[in-house]
Amino acid sequence: MPSHKDEQRIGIIGHGPDGHCAARSGVAYNVGSSSAAMGGSYPKVGGSCGLIYLLGLIVIWWAPDTTNQKLKE
Repeated sequence: MPSHKDEQRIGIIGHGPDGHCAARSGVAYNVGSSSAAMGGSYPKVGGSCGLIYLLGLIVIWWAPDTTNQKLKE
């Protein structure tokens, strides 16, 4: 049986080595609050989340390509 530390190390419980636990919690909270603001309508919330992702897919084409660039200090 894996211990709590093993679960953290391999990222099973959301506190793994990637360090994005707070970001995931924030997204979950904001989706819930958006749902409440829209009257709890799942189709409205799903549609608005889909439009946000679609907007991100479109906007990324104008982002600069940084493939072979070093990070600035």
